[in-house]
Amino acid sequence: MNSLRLTVFDIFSYMVPGVCYLIMVPWALKWVAPFQFIDSFSNLTIYSTVAYAFLAYLIGFISDSIAIVIVLFITDRIRGDHRARVLAEFMKENTETEITDYHFSTIYSFVDIKAPNAREKADMFSAMSGLARNLSLAFLLLSILILCTAVVEFQNGYLVHEFAASACSFVVSCVLMLRADTFRKWSHSHLLNSFSLLGGGRP
Repeated sequence: MNSLRLTVFDIFSYMVPGVCYLIMVPWALKWVAPFQFIDSFSNLTIYSTVAYAFLAYLIGFISDSIAIVIVLFITDRIRGDHRARVLAEFMKENTETEITDYHFSTIYSFVDIKAPNAREKADMFSAMSGLARNLSLAFLLLSILILCTAVVEFQNGYLVHEFAASACSFVVSCVLMLRADTFRKWSHSHLLNSFSLLGGGRP
């Protein structure tokens, strides 16, 4: 690597969700109000900004490793095997193709060399998938944390509101989970179609 730089995937899949975790978890545990946490950013120095950015990236990176396992496990059982769906759609649109299977790393490298612009579009879809996937886990954890704090505190006046907030967070998590699967499918489909149009043989 000639230089250290953040890619679109790094920013959207790791850093943005990491910042959300830094705001949502303390709020859900009632350590600090979200607006107080956001206001604290106005007093950051260059060193603390770098520290927060690194922490956000680290949290996002670790949480994505967990999110990808959970999201793929659930979506593959709801919608069917991901690669099989991509191939079925591709073969339906390209009836004369000889491609009956593909390896992501192979077609990615081929398209990256032959058509970098096409690869960049696939990267954008992949980054959006990572963002939705990671935020899906964040809202799932938020839903659980809100529910747990509501049960522990058991304040009758707020219990209904806490359960409603937990349910809303869970619904948002499910929607983001399905959206992550859709973006991932678009990324693979775009690469596979580009691979075919560029004259790639059987992957």
